[in-house]
Amino acid sequence: EVRSPNKDYFGLPYLEMDISIYHGNSGGPLCNDKGEVVGVVSSMTQDGRGFAVPIAAMRPEKFGPLKDRNPNREMSSLHLEFAEQLMKASGPTDQVMMNYESALLWDSGNSSLYSKVGEMNLLTGRHPSAVAYLIRSLQMQPWPEKAETYRSLGIALLHLKKTPEAISIWKEGLDKYPLDNAQLWGEIAGVLERDRRYSEAALSARLALKTFTGRASEMNDIYKRSLTNLSPAERGSLQSIESDLDNHLGRLRAAADQARRDGKSFMNADAEKVVATMTGVQKESVSNLGRIEVGKPKTLKISDEELDIRFIRGRIEVAKEHLRNGHQEQAVEILEDVIKSYPAHPETDAARLCLRIIRRN
Repeated sequence: EVRSPNKDYFGLPYLEMDISIYHGNSGGPLCNDKGEVVGVVSSMTQDGRGFAVPIAAMRPEKFGPLKDRNPNREMSSLHLEFAEQLMKASGPTDQVMMNYESALLWDSGNSSLYSKVGEMNLLTGRHPSAVAYLIRSLQMQPWPEKAETYRSLGIALLHLKKTPEAISIWKEGLDKYPLDNAQLWGEIAGVLERDRRYSEAALSARLALKTFTGRASEMNDIYKRSLTNLSPAERGSLQSIESDLDNHLGRLRAAADQARRDGKSFMNADAEKVVATMTGVQKESVSNLGRIEVGKPKTLKISDEELDIRFIRGRIEVAKEHLRNGHQEQAVEILEDVIKSYPAHPETDAARLCLRIIRRN
């Protein structure tokens, strides 16, 4: 039920509605009973009022490719610093994730930030979202500084039972970065053995050993088991490569250097196809967002403690939104009010930290 179609909320016009909003809904669609999007969910107040940005405020001409947007690296760095301090203090919490995502909003053409958010999603078990962010990172920069983005993407794909795609991505990472990559050589050796690709598994295990893996015993076992499944011809081919692994790695490195000089985004067609066609996985991550239903207010079976947590987090998010819009005084006012109202609450530490960073800058 709409209370006001044009409610002034901290100086901005919002839809005010009787609606249940939960942490994580912000940025999601607000739909009417016909399924039409009428707004974008923003925040809620302590007394249960929900606010959304009217869809009429979303002008298509204001939008463009993310990588073409002018970055604000000062604000992005502020959120990154905030996220890293929270990470050290409490591990990979929702607040850490929100600050990494906020950093990305301020520097949306930064492929390494997409990779960082993807790795955070991987760390917290959100594999579809991890794939979406990591894929986007590689679409923007297929030659990152090292193979870690390829490694993380392969792990996320394996969790989604997409073994062929994971192998293709890992092979691309190894072809581009064959040296000093013992961990990935070892990981792909195990997956190739389980996939009954014994010749490739044996060679990968040997290359893991050659590049000084910390899993020597495991690699030797994979190598021995794989050998027993090879034909005489396959053994002969393997032994030919094994006779001079240094030259083999050198050839891989030379091929990668040449591909980069030639301006090739990808060295393998299979990996390029995975990166180009994983929109289904990206949509899967979007479809998991909570849906908003408009109707009569419902009694929430939520404790007062949980409501306090949600309210504090919501107020901090509103403060961040003011920062994004250049309204620093309003952001400071909200953060100070949160600290004054909930001085002993653990969630208030995030407001204190944010306030310190703002004042320092």
